Amino acid sequence: MLNFLRIASAITIVFALGGHISAAEVPDVEIARVAEAWATIEYHQAGDPHRLTNALALEDTAAALSERFPQAAEALFWQANALLLTADIMHSLGSLEKVRRARTLLEQAEALAPASGAIKALLGSLYYEVPGWPIGFGNRNKAAAYLQRALEVDPEGVDANYFMGDFLLQSGKPTEAAAHLEKALAASQGMAPSVAVDGRRQEIQHVLDEARKRTLH
Repeated sequence: MLNFLRIASAITIVFALGGHISAAEVPDVEIARVAEAWATIEYHQAGDPHRLTNALALEDTAAALSERFPQAAEALFWQANALLLTADIMHSLGSLEKVRRARTLLEQAEALAPASGAIKALLGSLYYEVPGWPIGFGNRNKAAAYLQRALEVDPEGVDANYFMGDFLLQSGKPTEAAAHLEKALAASQGMAPSVAVDGRRQEIQHVLDEARKRTLH
């Protein structure tokens, strides 16, 4: 079974709500609506029998937004987020096709917004969370490269530090991981909905606690 849990649950909220980063302007209210719906499904609907239905509806909404604004990195980014959320809820081998589509959208978003650390960080997370050949496209070398570039463009960012910390922890480097996770926990989360901020902080704290525990052994 593929593990998309951390990919979906650790997706940034700050990126889209922190201001426009591409030439094509998407109305803030539309991005905010998608972001808040994502956060509600992710953090408040665990065990809800309608969760998958709601995620698929959000996927359609996000796809329609990126179709209207194909040159807006924010729209492509949130379509990718919606696909990853659905993949996590489905949690099956069929989820991999959604993850592949999300990767393509993120690559397109990166081309439109090369200064975004959030996009690079999320791409990096895909490469270390998705299985490698012959099942998937996972590649730890690519993961490390994307995460390093994310830190170069956004050294204080939540996403760059969270995903680098998680990657280092999985790589058996808990001390280095803790340093990045502490920075992620202290970072500003901008205008993100409170439901997203609270859920995100809990996730970061959980991984940080694990890193600290491993440094004691």
